[in-house]
Amino acid sequence: MSEGIKLRILQKAIELFNERGFESVSMRDIAEELNISPGNLTYHFRKKTDILNGIISLLMEEHNKMNYKPEITLTEFDSILVQVEEHQKRYSFYYKNIIEFKNKYPEISQLQKDYKIEFITIITKTFCYLEQNGWVKPEKRERQYEDLSIAILAIAAFGNQIDRNRDMREVIWSMIYPVLTEEGIKEYQTLIRRLDTSD
Repeated sequence: MSEGIKLRILQKAIELFNERGFESVSMRDIAEELNISPGNLTYHFRKKTDILNGIISLLMEEHNKMNYKPEITLTEFDSILVQVEEHQKRYSFYYKNIIEFKNKYPEISQLQKDYKIEFITIITKTFCYLEQNGWVKPEKRERQYEDLSIAILAIAAFGNQIDRNRDMREVIWSMIYPVLTEEGIKEYQTLIRRLDTSD
């Protein structure tokens, strides 16, 4: 029962933080929206930062369930971009304040650092796998695909803050397209046609 109400509190807090922003929502606001007393809320989460930590745990749990692996096709890579996009929408308040949270909360800063290393490593290995299978060209200079992975991470994390009207998946594909081989371009075009017919 206690875990059930904790999850309800976290889900309602995510909803409110996404709508109004983290700083604009008080503990009282969350309690009122849930139709519970402030005392009942603080029984489960003493401070708003405790709620934030609970949300970060949920966020990381979801991220871990995505189970990224480097041995994938371009179509599977696009599916990962879709998952990342959906994840960011679910936790939009976090991604809008990603730098602020990093600077304010050391534990979040460490999680972000670990995630960054993991993401760059997996995407770099993915490019190596795609190269071995003839979908992307060999690197023209050392660490080219590691650098491209860093750029993809930056677009994935901050792209919507730069231009909310742009589809960040399209931006990422624009960065990848120049390194595709003829085989890679064929698969990419098949992927685009499939996406066009599913709309």
